[in-house]
Amino acid sequence: MKGSDHRIRPDVLLLQLGIIRPEQIDLEAIAYHFGALVRYQPLDGCAARIVGTAERAIITVDEDSSEQRQRFSLGHELGHWLWDRGTIAQLCDGSELRASRQHGDTREARANRFAAELLMPKSLFHSAARGMPMTFESVRYLADMFRTSLTATAIRLVELGSYPAMVVFNTRQGWAWYWSGIDVPKYFVPRKFPGDGAAAHRLLKGDPFSLGPMDVDADEWFDHRGAEDHVLVEDSIGSLGKGVLTLLWWNDETMLNE
Repeated sequence: MKGSDHRIRPDVLLLQLGIIRPEQIDLEAIAYHFGALVRYQPLDGCAARIVGTAERAIITVDEDSSEQRQRFSLGHELGHWLWDRGTIAQLCDGSELRASRQHGDTREARANRFAAELLMPKSLFHSAARGMPMTFESVRYLADMFRTSLTATAIRLVELGSYPAMVVFNTRQGWAWYWSGIDVPKYFVPRKFPGDGAAAHRLLKGDPFSLGPMDVDADEWFDHRGAEDHVLVEDSIGSLGKGVLTLLWWNDETMLNE
């Protein structure tokens, strides 16, 4: 591959390699096909690192990370290898996946999008998620199928699922990021802090148990006029002591239509 010919979209890459099922997405084999050798070893301050020149690269992945994190980090570095070759000689990725980092056209955002679309390709994910409720039971099922993290899978479900939804990550300082599905108006911005009646509020206050999917008044999450007249489905889980991850599902779409 010469010049810019190495730039290839994940869906085209998978099609060219004849990959038609999630279990066939072998990232090490894909990396080798494109001239990158993958190795695993402890990394300090990095989830993964790539060193490359000309047509060859070495991608090192932190062996102490979870399998899901390793796969996303490897997909991220493959994105750099296939899209940023010639502009980088060495790059260390030490950040966790955040929805906010998938926006825009920065190099890091582009690599994150590449990883998400490589690990959870639209055609396969959309088919697997069709008709599934927007809950963490669905997320866990899909995460097992695609071998991806709950956070990355929840974002993809919001993007490609059958119903309008939003994923929000809250800390005790308020929401850190949120990601809306295409059917949710862009001006639907969650309250900085969920209301007292939200399950996320209880989890942030130290309740160790997830309540599972539950109906909540929409004004627990949104300040829009008339929100008190509508109901959402909320499913919230604690995230390794770092905060609370929430799926909001408009099972009744009246609020969106108004």
